[in-house]
Amino acid sequence: MAETRIIDNATRPAGEELLASLARASDVRIATAFASESGITRIAPSLEKILDNGGEVGVVYGLDFHITTPGALEEFTKLATAYLGMSHCAYSDWGLALRHTFHPKIYICTSETGNAQVMVGSSNLTRAGLWDNVEANTIVTGHTADPVIADARDIFSRIAQAPTLFVPDAEYIEAYRAVHIRMSMLPLTPEPPEEIASDYERIKQLEFQLPATAIDGIGWTTDVLSCVRTMQQDGREFTLTEFRQRFEEGLRLRHPKNRHVNAKIRQQFQVLRKRKVLAFLDNRGRYRVIDEAPEASAQAP
Repeated sequence: MAETRIIDNATRPAGEELLASLARASDVRIATAFASESGITRIAPSLEKILDNGGEVGVVYGLDFHITTPGALEEFTKLATAYLGMSHCAYSDWGLALRHTFHPKIYICTSETGNAQVMVGSSNLTRAGLWDNVEANTIVTGHTADPVIADARDIFSRIAQAPTLFVPDAEYIEAYRAVHIRMSMLPLTPEPPEEIASDYERIKQLEFQLPATAIDGIGWTTDVLSCVRTMQQDGREFTLTEFRQRFEEGLRLRHPKNRHVNAKIRQQFQVLRKRKVLAFLDNRGRYRVIDEAPEASAQAP
């Protein structure tokens, strides 16, 4: 059963909680209203270690009010250029509009064994939010099969499929930089101030031109593993065909942009075998989950 606790930056900085969680994770999903290079560089070594080991990282960040720094966009781009397992998208409604601000702060870290830790609260992916500000966050520790963990993952999946997501390129980042610098000297208003009208129109045009995208690849290993654990709870060995009959449609719904779900499941079975989580028993195609060591199953994520 999932366990819940609440922290603030005075007693336990959210950044330290996140770093500890990242140290045990192979799958990371973050949705943050605002991001800065000061926050990303503090956790970048941990993300790189996960990616070096074949893990996955997916981040969705907001550009409302142009508070997210251009340096953050550059840091995400560097990671995505260096690692195939890194995905990032910007959420933009072109907006200084005050009525529908993109405002989530959710961090989901999952281990190879399916243990997970979710942090939800007030901390953005910035040094101030994770370490320095007065913040409060709820920490939920459990397993991907726990309803509250599953809810958090579903929420991220919905965010990651938003129609306004796009991946900034170098041209967009430079245009965004011009707006960000000027907006730092102006008050927030429901509509773009006249002083930045031309710069703002430029980033609107670029957002039109950049292809709409969504984070689809992130989480396949963890999603398949969660289904495998469900099969394990039934107390029996199983075949790939039995697995597909039970879970393929659900995985298709979770990853609607993937047109090769069957092939993806086969690939993830190979990943789980390589990681010694799943054992192939015989030429009849039967599998079973390799029992976790006691110390591994006791930790989270």
